[in-house]
Amino acid sequence: MNIEHPHIHPRVLELRTSAGFEWLLSCWQNPGGARRLHEQLKPVFEATLLSSLSSPPMMREEVNRHRAGVRLFVFDEIQGIAGGLAQLGFTPYGSGEETHLAPAMKVLAEDAATFGLAIPPNPVSSWRVELHRPDTALENINQEMSEKMGADVWGATPGGPSRLFAVYADALFRVNLQPDLESLDRFVELVSQDQAAGVRWIPPLLFQALCDFVGVVATEVSNDVEVQWALCRTLEGRNHTPPSLRLIGAGEQWEVPVGLHLMRSLVMPQSTQEPLSVWLTKQLRGTPTVH
Repeated sequence: MNIEHPHIHPRVLELRTSAGFEWLLSCWQNPGGARRLHEQLKPVFEATLLSSLSSPPMMREEVNRHRAGVRLFVFDEIQGIAGGLAQLGFTPYGSGEETHLAPAMKVLAEDAATFGLAIPPNPVSSWRVELHRPDTALENINQEMSEKMGADVWGATPGGPSRLFAVYADALFRVNLQPDLESLDRFVELVSQDQAAGVRWIPPLLFQALCDFVGVVATEVSNDVEVQWALCRTLEGRNHTPPSLRLIGAGEQWEVPVGLHLMRSLVMPQSTQEPLSVWLTKQLRGTPTVH
């Protein structure tokens, strides 16, 4: 992306709508067609979701926020745009709603001006992808975990987040999670959604507990690989580094971006994915993830 004159706004805004909180992405200029739009928008979209999913429990308002969707304003004509955006789950919606988003439009215009760009007063096209909420029981668990975990952050207490979730899984769902590959897939079934379209949201602390459980299972099922948890950090602008593991074995070490993988396979719009147990087995063998 050309940072001096970006096609995609590098800053993501947050809106409060009648449905709940929604992120707002924006495309200022045609990046060179629908395919280029998809290529430049996808990393911004993914980074937005992954940062929120990686929020520490102490940020209770963030981890428990009722999110409803992601919007995209496009301020230029782009041929074949629907096909490029459909891969990310975006569908068009009526343009009349922008009149209620005047503050956001003002911010977008001011931000564009800092890059020497002038955008129209209203988007040429408006798009939205729905964020599917999980079961209420899971949201309640997420809220209780945010209270119990306090100032803990992912990676500081290896095994802690998943151990806490396992207590709820046993009490509420009668599921006994053990540190094995079968339980890893069972964990996925408990917290994930089977939706054909849209963002399949997982409450942040449950998402992080699953990432943690991947490390726990990896430690138990592999005798010749050492597993290390990378500490999640809060960066400038309220962004958070995602859960990641480091595997060490046979004189080599390799990074396993577990948070990124789970966000892409379980949260992003539906795609065919192998079971998490199969994916982890490949990681333990040093087989890289292909996306």
